[in-house]
Amino acid sequence: MRAWFACSGAELLARDPRDTVGRLASAQQARGFAGTPDQEMAWQAQVRDLQAAIAACGGRAWTVALRSDLLRLEKRIDAVLLTDRAILCLEFKTAAPNAAAMAEAEDYALDLRDFHAGSRDHAIVPVLVAGRQGWSPPAQPWLLPKHPTDPLVCGAESLGALIGWVQATLPAPTAAIDGAAWLEAPYRPVPTIVEAATMLYARNGVAEIAAARADAANLTRTARAIARHIEAARAEAARTVVFVTGIPGAGKTLCGLNAVFGPARLDGAAFLTGNAPLVAVLRAALARDAVARSDCDRTEAERRTQAALQNVHRFLEDCAIDPARLPPERLIVFDEAQRAWDEAKSLTGTQNKRSRLTMSEPAHTLEIMGRREGWSVVVALIGNGQEINTGEAGLAEWGRVVAANPRWRAAAAPRALSAADPVQRLAEERPDWLEIDPDLDLVVPMRSVRETAGAAWVNALLDGETAEARRIADAASALPYFVTRDLVAMRAGLRGFARGQRRSGWCGPPGPGGCGRKASAPRCRPRRCRTGSCGAGRISAPPTRWRRRQRNMPARGSNWTWSA
Repeated sequence: MRAWFACSGAELLARDPRDTVGRLASAQQARGFAGTPDQEMAWQAQVRDLQAAIAACGGRAWTVALRSDLLRLEKRIDAVLLTDRAILCLEFKTAAPNAAAMAEAEDYALDLRDFHAGSRDHAIVPVLVAGRQGWSPPAQPWLLPKHPTDPLVCGAESLGALIGWVQATLPAPTAAIDGAAWLEAPYRPVPTIVEAATMLYARNGVAEIAAARADAANLTRTARAIARHIEAARAEAARTVVFVTGIPGAGKTLCGLNAVFGPARLDGAAFLTGNAPLVAVLRAALARDAVARSDCDRTEAERRTQAALQNVHRFLEDCAIDPARLPPERLIVFDEAQRAWDEAKSLTGTQNKRSRLTMSEPAHTLEIMGRREGWSVVVALIGNGQEINTGEAGLAEWGRVVAANPRWRAAAAPRALSAADPVQRLAEERPDWLEIDPDLDLVVPMRSVRETAGAAWVNALLDGETAEARRIADAASALPYFVTRDLVAMRAGLRGFARGQRRSGWCGPPGPGGCGRKASAPRCRPRRCRTGSCGAGRISAPPTRWRRRQRNMPARGSNWTWSA
């Protein structure tokens, strides 16, 4: 956990507050932040309050971390106090306490629980130190405190009394908190796709994102493998399709964006996807960030993002109607390439727009990218374990068009040849045009924060493998899935999860039979679950009584799931 300054309670008591504040100011300047006299005065008051509280509670052996960075929130905790009983997240405010400040303090504690390996197994207490008010213990005793606990509020002069109450109330932990180990423990945030794309576009590589997740080293390995194949194509003036396979949430999109925003952007690179909302959201976020960094004005920022993020169908049609047009890109990333249209779908188009294509989208892609002399690379991102719908070509069509064009070669992981569905197999056997590279397969989920078995459980559930789903659920410590037949219980359960500044929501299809917010007669349609008892949790009542189950589901309710 990166802190601007950390020491023991004894060291903090021995230091002059001005020395500690000077160290904080130096760390602030080193990080490129401007300091102010008001900030330094606030820090001096905080240090004095901490010294008084630690002295009153006999906390000389405790550990103090000041200004701990939380990368996901792009904020810093004012102070973290590690006692022998708990981790106290302290947020200092000069004004009177309010709900927003309490939610902020609670959000910091939630972030430590979810993303900091050294905090997960210890009691975490969010504390708002605001104004000069007194301290009163909670009206409801902490018989079974939450993790983290509900936020506590006190004035600066009452901080020692609050800490003393926490020490007397919480039981002794089975394993003592090691301050040095806590400071060295990895902080592993999971950025959203917008946050990650913004970091990559600002010239930060995927290594910086993966560095925060020490358990996801294969993200960096796959990004480097893609870069190797791009450099090989450049050096040999070759045309290559690089197939990147992986389970849902493993980071395929991050690797694709990393390739587009990396060195290849100087030669022309674009990320192509059929997900129009994703294109719109990423374009807006990247343009806004570029302007905020004073990289360029808004007009230029929007022009750059429009070139880097494109709709795949518009890209193919624009090039297909003019056979003489040379694409400006040497590198394109084809998102969800297994969903590229087959020839029949390409000829018919959609209900709203008639297609101008004459071949399958994989065939058009290779024809268009092969027009320019010299090297060209297509990075095809393949989502494994997903059903191929009518009109989608699957991986087999990509293998067919590569095999039919001797100017192209390909690289893929062994997974691309071993899918059970023949439509999702690149080729039946290893062909001469294919280079096998195991590093092009992403197998570690990045989305699951506290439990990595989620993707495997979902795959087993969708495949109807009841025994395998049960085995995964029994072995998992916190499988994050719930089943309910009650919309009221679902809403209440979601609100119960949304602590701090986090928000909850639910979505479903609109229409009379759906459960979306536009439904004229809101109701849900349950359907038979293919696995009977698969290990999902069950939300059966509002937060005071909702239960989570991972073993035997009740007779009624276990054979239903939601049809979203």
